Amino acid sequence: MTNYKNLQTALGNMHEIKKSTTAVAKGFKDDFLEKQAKLQSDRMLSAEGRIIKIDEYKAEQGAKFLTKAKEMRTEYDQAAEDAQKYAEMILNDPAHKPNEATLATFDRQLARLQTELMLSTNADSALSLVKTFAEQTTDAYLIGKFKETLPTIISEITTLAGVQAPQYKLKLRKMVDGLAVAPEIEEAQAVIDGGSMKGSPVWLEHGVQLTTIRQVVSGEYAQFANNPTAHVAETEV
Repeated sequence: MTNYKNLQTALGNMHEIKKSTTAVAKGFKDDFLEKQAKLQSDRMLSAEGRIIKIDEYKAEQGAKFLTKAKEMRTEYDQAAEDAQKYAEMILNDPAHKPNEATLATFDRQLARLQTELMLSTNADSALSLVKTFAEQTTDAYLIGKFKETLPTIISEITTLAGVQAPQYKLKLRKMVDGLAVAPEIEEAQAVIDGGSMKGSPVWLEHGVQLTTIRQVVSGEYAQFANNPTAHVAETEV
């Protein structure tokens, strides 16, 4: 399997794990409603007794939920690590990365462009310099490197343009859209630029799924949905 397919698999796994929160929440809700119905039909229990039994059940379910949340957390973080790993491998793959001499030449030319832009006093001439450089940059890896500098370049040109900045933004947008980058390079770069997703929420804090969990299991456990190991650490203190 190629690094790109591995990257797509890792990203897909992360998406599926988040998506699975809906089914997990539904499962716990269904179990709770079934248990609640049984307790309500038990004539041997008083109203207070039912409340006690419900609370006991929520605690039991909370422990089960925490086990499931820990499993999801582990799988999600592993997928996030894999995504970062394969993205780095794609970007550093010799098949995509030019040789050192080509990279050195590009870096030198890019530095010259940046210097000329800093010294430019006219937005049209600055835009022309950037367009020429973009047209001459055809390697996917080098295009990716060039794109990293665009926020600064765009800022310099729009500053020179003054009140005409909106017009120049449109021209720059057209130029940026014309920079063709291989899909695997673009996706890998987006993963790296976005930073590691390891430890990021699997359960949306205010999402309907976690809200459901809070209703059907003990809050003592539900609050640790995204960091289940913290519950263990807290109980050991």
